[in-house]
Amino acid sequence: MTTRLLVPIDESPWSASAVDLALWIAGQSRTRYEAALVADPARTGPARSPVEIEALHVVGVTQVSGRWIEDMAGLLGFEPVVVPEQVEAFYRHRGQKLLDAVRARAAAAAVPERGTLVTGNVADTICAHAASSDLVVMGLRGETEERFPGQGGSVTERVVRKAPVSTLVVPQGMARIRSLALGYDGSDGARRALRSTAHLAELLGTDVHVICVGVSPTDLGEAEEQIQSVGVRVTVHRVDGEPQEALPNEAAKNGCDVLALGYRGRSALKDIFLGRTTEWLVGQVDLGILVAR
Repeated sequence: MTTRLLVPIDESPWSASAVDLALWIAGQSRTRYEAALVADPARTGPARSPVEIEALHVVGVTQVSGRWIEDMAGLLGFEPVVVPEQVEAFYRHRGQKLLDAVRARAAAAAVPERGTLVTGNVADTICAHAASSDLVVMGLRGETEERFPGQGGSVTERVVRKAPVSTLVVPQGMARIRSLALGYDGSDGARRALRSTAHLAELLGTDVHVICVGVSPTDLGEAEEQIQSVGVRVTVHRVDGEPQEALPNEAAKNGCDVLALGYRGRSALKDIFLGRTTEWLVGQVDLGILVAR
């Protein structure tokens, strides 16, 4: 089954890292797929990458449409911002160049790819396109942070909250995944993170480190079995401390590049728990964060 990655792109170095990682994931999955064909000659299907990439660039500006109601939000500064025609043309041309560069790299790596250029609210448009994807791979920050340090990141945060599928948030400079860490507490969110982790580990063939903070959940053995069933090695770590500190520390100690977490945990005060763990960790640690849905 083909896995579809949605990669929102802009001119920032975080976006460049997301593209690098998405292409690496596709290449690794193709290598494993081709190895499986060699091991089982009777298996049918082309020797191609089981990962497809959609590079998406959203233009957050538009020219006046002449319809007062539609133009009012943009004139007030909301996306898409209303600008002169030549300004919109500049941003669309720039976006197309970014998409063409990704297409060239994907073609050179024999990775199926398509590029999409649309106008709209950036975060909302990304979430809408995510509905037809399996995973969003996006940079931790965007070009606003590049130009105005300290003011970027809101798009990523909104996508993490609203996307209908899992989101892999990529820090600057990350281009590969050596192993995966999974924060597991037996909650519904953790079980969703387990499924996302197992799927990614199967594509890449990477080890998985399951990290339990405090008391181990009763279904931990089942979680181990689910990861082992995809043919990768799993190690369980039991640690003490606050989750927002213990999880990334243990992940980094074991050489993990990505920490997978559920969007919700055990707390009855779900939004507070989210602020203390998953959402708090996005942007606070030098790890990729896989926020599972």
